[in-house]
Amino acid sequence: AEGPALSISNVVATGAGDNYTATISPEGEFPSVGKYYYTVSEDQGNVAGITYAAPLYLMVLVTNGEDGALVPSYYLYKDENKDTKEDTFTNAYSAGTLTVKKTVTGNLGDKKKEFDFTVTFAAPEGKNWTPAIGASEGATMVEDNPMSYTFKLKHDAMATFGNLPAGVTYTVTETPVDGYTTNNIEQKGTIVAGLNEVTFINEKSGTIDTGVTT
Repeated sequence: AEGPALSISNVVATGAGDNYTATISPEGEFPSVGKYYYTVSEDQGNVAGITYAAPLYLMVLVTNGEDGALVPSYYLYKDENKDTKEDTFTNAYSAGTLTVKKTVTGNLGDKKKEFDFTVTFAAPEGKNWTPAIGASEGATMVEDNPMSYTFKLKHDAMATFGNLPAGVTYTVTETPVDGYTTNNIEQKGTIVAGLNEVTFINEKSGTIDTGVTT
């Protein structure tokens, strides 16, 4: 037989590591002994970097109690096969760090020269993201845009940007400098959990005029 509708207490989790408990209860009486099946799911949000929990499967086992009263017992399972009990919805936040490195090569390469860069981030399509980027010292936000920064790098230097949700895309652009060739003026990619790294290599080579002839 079809069981009664269930009500669930309103739960809104708001912080990392926070735990909340919801109470499930029937809105009416179960008609008879037996097993009744339901699906319990959380609203699937669209915040960048968060993996939302899959639905859980609820079995209500109704048995006879004292004086013929019907007694429901509740069992939550991880999957439809109902072979693994699970009563917790767990959401995971996945983030990464972007490191931009600079290398100068060539016999005329100035290893003390600073090169100009711009990095721009974008939220994954269909996802919401309120940036709280941890930027390296010396990086400057572009026109109060928390998704874009300018910075300078010289040989063997690096700039790091942290707390970037997985799925966020980035574009790193170097301002061209006369006399230097580069492996790539612009590098693009998508943030994955952990360390993400791009390297710009500038080369300046030539024949040095010593003023000596033979």
